[in-house]
Amino acid sequence: MERKLPVKVERFDLNGDYAGWYFEGRVNPPWGQFIDKIVAVEKADQTNPEEVLDRLYDLIEMLATDWNYVDEKGKAIPFNRKGFRLVPLDLLHITIKKAREAIEKVPLAFNET
Repeated sequence: MERKLPVKVERFDLNGDYAGWYFEGRVNPPWGQFIDKIVAVEKADQTNPEEVLDRLYDLIEMLATDWNYVDEKGKAIPFNRKGFRLVPLDLLHITIKKAREAIEKVPLAFNET
């Protein structure tokens, strides 16, 4: 039997203006890679929006696995790097915040089996 690291995914339901929207995200990414991507976002040149967005997209690609996001016309936003560019900044921020909060709880849950 081949052993593989399980990829743990949770569904995150949004609320407020985005009630009914959700994304699915990985809650057990490799810790060092996760930290590297967080640091890259924080170290990005804040005066260069393209650099900041590129680092955010790198982080989202690692965490998110699917979503039901749509544009202003109700058309599905593709779940790929091109689609990331269509997600409004507030929704992008909510997505990263929810995923990050879930991931940062995991190391504290050592008592779980």
